[in-house]
Amino acid sequence: GILICGYTKIPPSHKYKSYIDTVAYNYWMIGMDNQGKIQSQKDLGTYNDAIACTVIITKDKKYLLAGNIDVIIEKGVRKRDNLWLVKINPAY
Repeated sequence: GILICGYTKIPPSHKYKSYIDTVAYNYWMIGMDNQGKIQSQKDLGTYNDAIACTVIITKDKKYLLAGNIDVIIEKGVRKRDNLWLVKINPAY
């Protein structure tokens, strides 16, 4: 199969909306079969901006997602561009 990663907007009805002072983003993963048919989709993150940039298959056959995440220090104040690594099972 194929795993594509990127980011998606957190919708206004998202469970973290009370923390969001502007538009926020989460990692977004799409799993597809070899013919390109979508098998699964998932977003991953918090109320901070999280943008996935790279995905690697590890030696133990899991996926390592690398990207950046902004950390909200207090309402309206963010520490930008922190590295965020997430290791997931192929059947996320």
